[in-house]
Amino acid sequence: MAAKKDVDPLLNISSLSVDGQQADAAIVGGSDFSGDINAGVTKDGSLYYIFDSNDDLSNFTKGLRWKGEIFPADSNDTNTKEYDLSLDLS
Repeated sequence: MAAKKDVDPLLNISSLSVDGQQADAAIVGGSDFSGDINAGVTKDGSLYYIFDSNDDLSNFTKGLRWKGEIFPADSNDTNTKEYDLSLDLS
């Protein structure tokens, strides 16, 4: 993620939905990239979504939906962005 201004992406409270199942993001080790990101800085990391299902990933055929929010780091800025991404897997 490359920040154009100071932001606080709370990606660790994002969710992923696949074929009627939903999982919240799981933080594993120090690899997450939620939290403050300064303007002009590029930061990367990983988010993991753990489903209780034993299904093979190839069984997820309908689609994928990811939802998450990014907040401005400036508490006076109310320009919060909520992202809702759907991807058709068929």
